[in-house]
Amino acid sequence: MMFTIYLILRVSAVIVLLSGAVSRPLQAQIKIAAYPVEGIDYVPMPAVFVAAPRGTIKEASIELRNRKPEPLEIAGLENPSKRFAARIEPLESGRRYRLTVTLKGEGPAGKQRDIVLLKTNLQSAPVLRIPVNTYVQEKIYTFPDSVFLGRFGISEVRGNAQAARKMAQILMVYRKGLPGFEIKVTSDLPFLKIDSQRGPRGDQWENWVWLDPDRIKPGEIKGTIFIETNDPDIPKLSVPVAGSLLPK
Repeated sequence: MMFTIYLILRVSAVIVLLSGAVSRPLQAQIKIAAYPVEGIDYVPMPAVFVAAPRGTIKEASIELRNRKPEPLEIAGLENPSKRFAARIEPLESGRRYRLTVTLKGEGPAGKQRDIVLLKTNLQSAPVLRIPVNTYVQEKIYTFPDSVFLGRFGISEVRGNAQAARKMAQILMVYRKGLPGFEIKVTSDLPFLKIDSQRGPRGDQWENWVWLDPDRIKPGEIKGTIFIETNDPDIPKLSVPVAGSLLPK
């Protein structure tokens, strides 16, 4: 039977995983499909997440720990995907194993989920199913891929520039390893304010996005942020923007 585990993680930690950059901490809910087996622990989590910008190679690992009285033997690994390579290696005979996934930044861009099968000697669990979540990032990409400005009463920020600024969300734009990166950021939402700052290496931009406290009105927020770049391969990107302002 397949179960679902909900983990509350800080987006700042996810940013470190995907891009090596640390941003303003927010909370996000990540849904991980897991196949738990009593007596088998997955560390740090029961799934593998790995992201690679196009043209790079990245690896990610998890550890399997056996708490059962009988030893655990991995008899084989089945990987149905050609998108990544997977290998299993023993760390402590019968007790601990490391599963490593290697992702090349090539092929179709975007996110994909596959299942790696580990064949075991256990009668109760002859196969361990490990979800593998991969993300091939384009040469230029944003994190996150959409901006949610929140849902709160308009009185919290109306006419209060300082309060509105504290509600700002961060949109990162990357062209990793390629300095001289220039962007221009605009939006079709007239009440959106955006402050852009280039990173020290010249290959990424940090964009603070918040609401203009003097122009906002109650209602649903739905629009787009437009990003123009100086890169001939990807001259434009668009990022959805959403949120809600309650009338009080």
